[in-house]
Amino acid sequence: MLVRPIQACVASFFITLTVCDNIVTVAVVSGESMCPTLNPVERRFSDLVLVRKLGINSLKTGDLITLTSPRDPKETLVKRITGVEGEYIRTRSYKTRYLTVPRGHVWVEGDNANRSVDSNVYGPVSQGLITGKLLCVLWPSFRLLNNS
Repeated sequence: MLVRPIQACVASFFITLTVCDNIVTVAVVSGESMCPTLNPVERRFSDLVLVRKLGINSLKTGDLITLTSPRDPKETLVKRITGVEGEYIRTRSYKTRYLTVPRGHVWVEGDNANRSVDSNVYGPVSQGLITGKLLCVLWPSFRLLNNS
């Protein structure tokens, strides 16, 4: 009888979908804003990364995150947190040279300052826009994130 294998296949599909939507997912990182940490210029391939989506409340300075773009809600960005709420930070090129990150916000920047549209353009980012934390580079496998 074929009913059990089909049920198992359907159940596996929905379990996998739930895990990918809510716990961890694999993402392709394109662009130069996080170079050289991700997508070094000398590489011809985009990085494939593992992103944790569950339990991302305890973020700290230095973490690499995914977030919904404050400018375009259809776009997902990868940036580094360079300041968390309450921290007094020095900006690269924002309206003010120094600021305290507001409550419920983070300050994010790309590692490649010349190629990054980040908090220096749109200001502090609401934590509600954060969708995940990068755990590791899956491909190319020889590179690792200096990120806990």
